[in-house]
Amino acid sequence: MTLSREEILAMPSGRELDALVAEKVMGWNVKFMGDILWGWMYSETERNRWYNVPKFSADISAAWKAVEKMKRNDWVFVINSISEEWTALFYLDRIHEHEVTCNSAPEAICKAALLAIMNGGDNQ
Repeated sequence: MTLSREEILAMPSGRELDALVAEKVMGWNVKFMGDILWGWMYSETERNRWYNVPKFSADISAAWKAVEKMKRNDWVFVINSISEEWTALFYLDRIHEHEVTCNSAPEAICKAALLAIMNGGDNQ
């Protein structure tokens, strides 16, 4: 599923955005079971099992896990706050910059990470 920049920016914080971050940024397989969003990822250090996907778009500690994943893949991360807005920026070089401004830091981080992965990078 490929989304346009406009579609990503228009998404509200919530489980649909969290699912995209889990899948595209974190590299997890995701599915809804009832009201719970589950994610699965192969790991050599942990048993393979389903985990409740964190609320990446609402919880800064969860969003920071996406930042750490991006940084492990050589993305540079910058965040800034002016007044009531937060701007998150990921870039590999000055040609591949992905910047988003939102009312919350977690939402800005999620959307900037998605734009980076889906429009100019890869999550491996």
